[in-house]
Amino acid sequence: MSQLLATLICTQVPPFVLQIAITLDLRAPWNVVACAGILFVCATCIQHAKTSVLFLDYFLGMAIVGFAMDAIHMMLLVQPLHVFRHQKQTQPAHRLPWLQRFIWATQLCGSPRGVGWGHQVSFP
Repeated sequence: MSQLLATLICTQVPPFVLQIAITLDLRAPWNVVACAGILFVCATCIQHAKTSVLFLDYFLGMAIVGFAMDAIHMMLLVQPLHVFRHQKQTQPAHRLPWLQRFIWATQLCGSPRGVGWGHQVSFP
């Protein structure tokens, strides 16, 4: 039971930390520090998210690594609060109050293909 709880926690911590980092709208060099911290959290969670079921361990590991890739993209390559825009959004995300920015970051991380966002992936 405790291993299952540890696995559940380890799958939820990386996206939560990423969402907080996006909400803080960090600039250099703090964005690099935040990215390194998120990568450390992801590496720690991969070590502790074990279920003894091979395909489930693989799936959990790939999900956590996906959050690590999102951290590199969102912390080092773009400034999400300034670049990304929800289609229903009326004001820039960096001007929203902290709680609304956190909700905005949660929605951004929950939509990897950008459905409903200005960066939505188009299909031919």
